[in-house]
Amino acid sequence: MTRVHSRPVDDAGATLVELIMYGMLSAAFLGILAVLFTTGLGAGAAATERDEATGKAQLIATSVQTSIRNASDFRVDGNVLRARVATGASDWTCEAWALTPDGALVHRSSASAIALPGSYAGWAELATGVAGRGPGGAPFTASGPSLTLALTVTSGEATVPVAGGAFSQAHQDGTASACW
Repeated sequence: MTRVHSRPVDDAGATLVELIMYGMLSAAFLGILAVLFTTGLGAGAAATERDEATGKAQLIATSVQTSIRNASDFRVDGNVLRARVATGASDWTCEAWALTPDGALVHRSSASAIALPGSYAGWAELATGVAGRGPGGAPFTASGPSLTLALTVTSGEATVPVAGGAFSQAHQDGTASACW
């Protein structure tokens, strides 16, 4: 008797239709991953810009409000705020903040009077991308011993408003030398 050996069918490969389907599924999966990745990058960049603008806004608000609360007197001249600030039980210093034409908020501290600046050389830059949003675009508005702060800080696409105020609370006995 002769034995007939049957040959096994060769199913080790994939058909052309299967390869096309695998390719289409892979392309769809990679497309979804690409969209998720770019969306995540955009959201991360927006969050970074918002955080940077918020940090600058907090720095400005803290600097101005803390000093004005410790001031015996202050004066607003256009985009410049100058104040006589208590730094201890009997020590005083002159401080000034200015919004420059190019949108930087700068600060200066001195033991003597601070004149209205012709140039901002030597002033410390607190933030860039700043704009006044008070009456006439003013960053500072004074009403008696009360100061109103109205600014926006922009970083990239993020804009953060700075709004607040401070009340001058320090008092000095005797004659005070002016800071302007």
